[in-house]
Amino acid sequence: KEKKPLTLQEKIERLESIINSQDKFNDFLTTIFELIDIDHSGQIDKKETNRFLSEVSRALDMEEPDASEIEEFFKMFDKDESGFISKEELAEPLKGLILVWHDVMKENLQEPSE
Repeated sequence: KEKKPLTLQEKIERLESIINSQDKFNDFLTTIFELIDIDHSGQIDKKETNRFLSEVSRALDMEEPDASEIEEFFKMFDKDESGFISKEELAEPLKGLILVWHDVMKENLQEPSE
């Protein structure tokens, strides 16, 4: 049986449940981190970052980032400059992204259909 796509309201409710529950956010963070951490080392290196950004770009039908853009992205997340992104370093930007998605979806829900 095929899964029915979520409505915009259902997507908003899912994001709100992640925003409002630390346990759900931690589960979401772990899932995202494990998707990026291909070698399961417990940290994300530049190669894994490159692969992730390239896949996201292709999925969104956008131009893939060049080496300097990947380096800039990596530096933004690698707060302790260890050369790796930890799960803790990924948490804050991921929460920010979820909040942005939530706000954009709520705006879309409130716009009248033409």
